[in-house]
Amino acid sequence: MESIYHTDNTRIVEKFDLITPNDVISEYPLTDEISKLVYGTRNEASQILHGKDDRVIVVCGPCSIHDPKSALEYAHLLKEAKDSLNANLLIIMRVYFEKPRTTVGWKGLINDPDINESYDANKGRMVKDDGIICKISDEHFIATTTTGGAANVLACMEEYAQTEWPNLNVYMNSITEQFATFNISGPKTRDIMSKVFSEINFSNDAFPFMTFQFHEFQNTQIRIMRASFTGEMGYEIYVPSNHAIKIWEQIHEAGKEFGLIPYGTETMHLLRAEKGYIIVGQDTDGSITPIDLGLNWMIGKTKTDFLGRRSLTRSDTVRPDRKQLVGILPSNKEDAIQEGQHILLNESIQTPVPMLGHITSSYHSPTMGHTFGLAVIKDGHSLIGTKAFASTPEQKTIPVEIVKPVFYDEKNERLVS
Repeated sequence: MESIYHTDNTRIVEKFDLITPNDVISEYPLTDEISKLVYGTRNEASQILHGKDDRVIVVCGPCSIHDPKSALEYAHLLKEAKDSLNANLLIIMRVYFEKPRTTVGWKGLINDPDINESYDANKGRMVKDDGIICKISDEHFIATTTTGGAANVLACMEEYAQTEWPNLNVYMNSITEQFATFNISGPKTRDIMSKVFSEINFSNDAFPFMTFQFHEFQNTQIRIMRASFTGEMGYEIYVPSNHAIKIWEQIHEAGKEFGLIPYGTETMHLLRAEKGYIIVGQDTDGSITPIDLGLNWMIGKTKTDFLGRRSLTRSDTVRPDRKQLVGILPSNKEDAIQEGQHILLNESIQTPVPMLGHITSSYHSPTMGHTFGLAVIKDGHSLIGTKAFASTPEQKTIPVEIVKPVFYDEKNERLVS
């Protein structure tokens, strides 16, 4: 029996989803100038602490910032002192942008950016997730998201419905718990699906790529979407959770003669990267636009409005040196490329290193017989077809080729066959 007296979490007034680190990075991008300053200052401090530099480190406040304007004025004055005393002192300004352990007083700029106790910690958030919107009727849609993104996407939609378009009569409901989903992919997929769901026509004409259908199967309504995250022909099957095991076993049994086996996320990640499919948060950093990803065709150019429309015309999002998605191949196919490696124009490394970008995904492809990668690099689309270098942990470089970010079935013949 539930008590009428509230005894747990009595000091919690409200709960809401916080902005992600990637969104913060997108709002305050790390420029080459800032990177050089941070790298150089860290190196100077390290040299002093290890006795290789006889200067003295001086750490100054103001600690927490309550007045950004005054803090900037103070910083400019401190910069003048730093430059004039640089021969003897390394002056570092210490700033707390948040104070998570503070029990009284202001909590910091991250928690309360407007310094008015509004605690708008999500101010300026941008890209949230990726998925597919399926239109069931003019007034009924189903949105699929990334595996762990449903709750955040629902919360974001609810916020927009209440704050941006309160005049719309829209209701949203999570159905994640009501359905189990199977994805089946591969060249024999249509044969297996036809064997299990014998009353459904899976031909291209009756069930084309990127369509969504309802069907009755064994007295249960199921939903099937023809989509793929592997680059092969694929279907996603949505069934009520209490029927999931039975239908899974039927699909598995029907697929034995075709060599059907379960595949894990690492296999899926390899296949999607060969096809050039991105993972939001891995191949993007919150500042990447569809144009940067080469997905111009997905933008609703005839629509009068949509989420993100204004962002596509901002001066920052149309500048030519934006980081853009490309493919990376080692020039020597025996070399291995790894996630996180910096892409450079120069073969030799001289710190601080001016870099084009970095490798966001890398795998060894059994199909190609060597490693490959996806990367985001400055003005990447115009550099496709040129050569560059990738840094290594040993402070060396390996030659690489900048190519299109699609390594398999570029014409989608397998995907839509």
